[in-house]
Amino acid sequence: MRQITVTRGGSTVPQETDRPPVPPLLSPLFGAAAVRTDSDPSEAVAAWLAGAHPKPKRVLRHWEAGADELLPLGGRFAAVRIPGAILHAAVGSDDDQALTVVARDTLRGPVIAGTYARRRTYWALVPWRAHVYWPSYLTDTPYLGSGSYLTVPPPTCIKEPIPYWVTPPRYRYDLCSREHVFNVIIRGCSAMSREAGSR
Repeated sequence: MRQITVTRGGSTVPQETDRPPVPPLLSPLFGAAAVRTDSDPSEAVAAWLAGAHPKPKRVLRHWEAGADELLPLGGRFAAVRIPGAILHAAVGSDDDQALTVVARDTLRGPVIAGTYARRRTYWALVPWRAHVYWPSYLTDTPYLGSGSYLTVPPPTCIKEPIPYWVTPPRYRYDLCSREHVFNVIIRGCSAMSREAGSR
């Protein structure tokens, strides 16, 4: 069973074993997108997130107290883990404001900032599918679903300390596009390769 635990003190993940095929590329990467601009009441968004847990009322109580909560993935949503170095290279900045713009307009959904192996890492929440196309060579950016868990901060937690939301969900069912997450990862990896080659 795969498991991911993002906490203020660190996280652990057993090795992934499933390696689906590569998804299609979308282009242009940072082009104009039809992004929904409305929002649901914050209580409705929190209830939708908490609904990923078997005991959503307990989750809501913990969030109201300012505590993080461990939610299972693979039901209401999945997550793609993105090392900070890759996302920062794709964006060309590690500034939260720049990351927020990309999460909102390019990834088109919620992103959590945390740590993994003591390094800054991001989790993009994406739709869950049992059989999804995801490239086997992206070992540093796995698609985490059934059997995985993610520590989720309160929806109102939008700044450090970690974990916190770079962009929280704006409405129920607000999730990043898997294809756009893939494209951002490829852009970041390419930028890092170019930088390494120029040294």
